[in-house]
Amino acid sequence: MNVNQLNNKCGDYRLIFDNVSLYAGDKVILEQECFNITYSNIVILKGQIGSGKSTILKAIAGINKLNSGSIFSYNKNNENAGAVYVHSQPELNFLTGYIKDELKILGIKDYSPFEKYLNKSIYELSGGALKKISLLMALHISSGRIILSDEPLDMLDDIEAENLSKVIIEYSKHTPFIIATHDKHFDKYADVLISL
Repeated sequence: MNVNQLNNKCGDYRLIFDNVSLYAGDKVILEQECFNITYSNIVILKGQIGSGKSTILKAIAGINKLNSGSIFSYNKNNENAGAVYVHSQPELNFLTGYIKDELKILGIKDYSPFEKYLNKSIYELSGGALKKISLLMALHISSGRIILSDEPLDMLDDIEAENLSKVIIEYSKHTPFIIATHDKHFDKYADVLISL
């Protein structure tokens, strides 16, 4: 693992890996990794497909258990930053299959960003639309927590990828993102690049 702090300004958020070991079955993803980074906008977790990006992102979210060590994430007040995880397979971000029901479950009262999708089933929408809706739902419930986005542009055509990357870049000015990806869409906007 190679960690590059690309932005030298002091960030509002900190991510600390303290002697972290993480395995996926018999495969070693991380072995006693230690680092401490600061960031304000975007952290890129980059590697080829199968390199362990998603496994690491899920460990940061607390979904995957570490084999050893600890991961800490702090906001500017030195409090636990918390996180909202957005799955790479967009249909897995939904419980009911209907957009309006999802918004109700999440307690989202402002339906305006979702207006054209409100009465739709997730099975009627494209992968790009589902990824955008998933991201917008995460942003609505994040309340200062970090958005952990797993391959947000995967399986999108060029136009959908460009549109969704613009949404992420715009929102990253106010909400921090850690993005697991194998492409270069976000590289020039990153505070930190972690390469596997």
